[in-house]
Amino acid sequence: MSKKKSQDVSARRRKMQQKGRVPWGYIVPAIVILGVIIGLVYYETTGAATTSTIALPPAGSHDYQTVLGLNFACLSSESYFLHIHPWLTITINGKNVTLPAGIGLTDPLEVATYDGEPVYSGQSNGNTCFEPMHTHDDSGIIHIESATDTNYTLGEFFTDWSLTYSYALFNDSQRPIVFNNTDILGYQLNSSSDSLKLLVDGAAPPGSDFNGTSSNWGNLILNKLDYCTATNGSHPPCQETADGDPEWDGVVGLQNSTNPNGYPYGGGHTIVIEYTS
Repeated sequence: MSKKKSQDVSARRRKMQQKGRVPWGYIVPAIVILGVIIGLVYYETTGAATTSTIALPPAGSHDYQTVLGLNFACLSSESYFLHIHPWLTITINGKNVTLPAGIGLTDPLEVATYDGEPVYSGQSNGNTCFEPMHTHDDSGIIHIESATDTNYTLGEFFTDWSLTYSYALFNDSQRPIVFNNTDILGYQLNSSSDSLKLLVDGAAPPGSDFNGTSSNWGNLILNKLDYCTATNGSHPPCQETADGDPEWDGVVGLQNSTNPNGYPYGGGHTIVIEYTS
């Protein structure tokens, strides 16, 4: 065989071998890229949703009227004759306790999420039961929305909470929903090193803030302790569901020279229950 013919045969063989090769140099990077894309899509559609929402405790008895009295009859809508937003913070050994959304609501509708947690409102068919004291989100803002000029107390709010949910969730454990001068969620004053404080605007509340002369912390009247106003309503914790001035006996706004019948106690009040051991 001539040298030229031999070269032609060798060239054809090389071409045939190249045609039969798998182009791994292109396929492997493509597989890696596809895997990354699939992983990102899976995280966005499943992972992010499942890790951001904490399950709420099981429902309680919802027997508001029998336990709390006629002022807690089930209402099919919110009333704004009294419309006040106290802010309650509970800390146990420096860690915040989350007040769950939906306290004082029966069969609510989840309308949004706030920091990954549900925001509740009423169903359009009117099937949601609203108690005068309730929570729409887990910010710690208590909504007092009442059709009557009635005092609502801190103790009644805890009872309201205990009727809505069977227990509180804190520090990965189930806690009893109780509050008094010696106990918050089952954390009690068991030794001289334990401390339990109720602070209103950073100090112990004066006697005039209780019903009569009782020093029972549960008797603290919440009506006087609005936090959210038009001034701070665009900031947490008010911004999600409580972004306006209080309403007092049907009159919107804080009391001033041009609004003499407005809310007479000002805004920005804080309520803190603090336990340390």
